[in-house]
Amino acid sequence: MVLNFEINNNFSTLKVFRETFSKDVKHFPS
Repeated sequence: MVLNFEINNNFSTLKVFRETFSKDVKHFPS
């Protein structure tokens, strides 16, 4: 259960990071 919680927590953190990263990337032209 603890391991599963850590995996879910890391997944959520990664998801938030990707969303934030995507928003930041939009500010810069390719």
